[in-house]
Amino acid sequence: PASDLHFLRHRKSPPPLRTACLYPIVQAAMETCLNGEPKLVVNLEKLRPVGGFGHAFPMWQKRCFVIGPASLSYYKSADAYLSGGDESGFVDLKDAWALFVARKDKPPEMTLRTPWRDYRLRAASQEVLDKIEAALGRAGVKSFHKDEGCD
Repeated sequence: PASDLHFLRHRKSPPPLRTACLYPIVQAAMETCLNGEPKLVVNLEKLRPVGGFGHAFPMWQKRCFVIGPASLSYYKSADAYLSGGDESGFVDLKDAWALFVARKDKPPEMTLRTPWRDYRLRAASQEVLDKIEAALGRAGVKSFHKDEGCD
């Protein structure tokens, strides 16, 4: 959606360091270079796991994900990332693998599996998911594909 790029269009001045070479790639995704390290910044929805106080059912949460050379960080919003805010979570991509699911008439999804936890994510388009797969591949994450209900 157009609101995913709102933070790119309405930024008054670029924050320090984080936007050394920032340019839009596809809707809801951008690449940036920080200290010579390529990163992909993308807005996705993360499925919050069931359990704990107040988490009786799963819920999709919008988050800003930053995929680097060996790790993935996520923030509550793109504004939090661009302003240098604290990350909401961090995933070490060592020993991780990804399952990309193509589904007819539904947003494309992926599951990032680590030895400690599974992260179920969905993107706005297949093009965004392709950029994520490429960035994870550069980080050494193996990818697998599954078709559900596609002809």
